[in-house]
Amino acid sequence: MSMNLYFSARRGPAFLDFPYQTQTEISYAVMAATTIEERMEIIRKDLEGRREGWSNELVDEILADILQNMENPDLILEMG
Repeated sequence: MSMNLYFSARRGPAFLDFPYQTQTEISYAVMAATTIEERMEIIRKDLEGRREGWSNELVDEILADILQNMENPDLILEMG
């Protein structure tokens, strides 16, 4: 079973899907990281390996969306 990342709302049962599906080992590495910077570095490196067929603008947009969600105090990054 694949372990995917997602953001859940601190107040309420709502959740927000992660912008792309990560491999289970990437999900575990992201969750084990202790800072936003470490998490973003893991995600950035993962996205670099997926650039074939993806524009630089798309990768930059995905990274910006993830960072915005990670910095949002009303959202919690989770894995499931």
